[in-house]
Amino acid sequence: MDHFSNADYQALLEVQRGPAVSIYFPSERIDNKGKNNQLGFRAHVDRARKLLAERYEPSEYNEVLEMMRARLEDTELWGNLTHGVAAFFAPGFERVFRLSQEVLAETIVSNTFHTRPMLGLLARPHHYWVLALDSKDTRLYEVSGREIDQVGIGVIPTSVESALFQPYPPQQQDRQREVTSTPGGNAGVHGVGDGRDGRPELLRQFAQVVDARLKEFLRGDNDPLILGAAGQIKALFRQESTLDNLFSEGLQESLSHLTTAEIRARSQPLIHRFAEHKVDNILALWEREYGRGQGEIDLQQIATRTLMSQVRYLFIERGRRIWGSLNRNNGTITISGENGENQQDMQSGRSDILDELAEFVISRGGEAFVLEPEKMPSDTGAAAILRGSGPAVIPEPPRPRIN
Repeated sequence: MDHFSNADYQALLEVQRGPAVSIYFPSERIDNKGKNNQLGFRAHVDRARKLLAERYEPSEYNEVLEMMRARLEDTELWGNLTHGVAAFFAPGFERVFRLSQEVLAETIVSNTFHTRPMLGLLARPHHYWVLALDSKDTRLYEVSGREIDQVGIGVIPTSVESALFQPYPPQQQDRQREVTSTPGGNAGVHGVGDGRDGRPELLRQFAQVVDARLKEFLRGDNDPLILGAAGQIKALFRQESTLDNLFSEGLQESLSHLTTAEIRARSQPLIHRFAEHKVDNILALWEREYGRGQGEIDLQQIATRTLMSQVRYLFIERGRRIWGSLNRNNGTITISGENGENQQDMQSGRSDILDELAEFVISRGGEAFVLEPEKMPSDTGAAAILRGSGPAVIPEPPRPRIN
């Protein structure tokens, strides 16, 4: 997948004059060196050409048509797809993203780009950490988009032996436990298995020190931390950790034998689930806050609140389209009709109010999510949680200690 960032999304929103072509193309995973995908995308280009000819003069869309045709010849792209492509073309503007999620086939020509299918990508963190915890070789990885790098972790102990000789940070000294060593040293501690491979009190101290030093190293960075560890050391670290960004799911294996590319590949499904957990937590927040007056379901009220930068989270309904216009200068909405299937309204230049609201919220510092109809908390097509609401994640109860 190509990384799709908030900056990429904002770049799409800046195109406010047509012709703007949005193509969403689901690819075939098993393909004849990209030939089938190339032919499938060609059909979308032909569809876009017809729509351009219906609405614009050739002088307005010739450049766009040339960009689309040139992209058809990109054999490297068509032979390297997993789920599909999102492509955006406008005069002087071209962006193509390989996707890691399923997408419905669409070809839309309008004065602005159709961005709703890309909102799901924004919910997935593009930056996160992976802690490969091992009693003899602990490593920290930083993942940003498609890049993964091992990070120099400085004072964070890389093994049980090194942890035993590190003083606790002043704010963590009350966590220190008395640890007794076995005669002859600690060289035999491995930290995996059912307890026969390592003494729990040594591993506990190791987990505590790694946790304390890692908290200092991250210094309030709230991007997700994925734990990769096996056996007893995994359970001990989870029970001793005070890190707020430690994801509840992890890689249930030692990562010492994996390459960086393999670590990134195995962590990606967890990041997808992290995004799903985030949406579930925000839905739970809606249930708590709507009754307290911290939620809105009326489209006009949502637009007005967004104008005042009061919307924190917005849900919009997948597949639903409400046509009209949104004036972002005064927050006024005009609705001309609703149509969930026919693209005639969009092709005639009218805007999808739900898409407009999502873009408006994000431009004002909020977050927007697309939900399946059965998950929507309202029947208006949108639901907003206002700023000043409570935390989106319900605090976990205190975790028990292993004695």
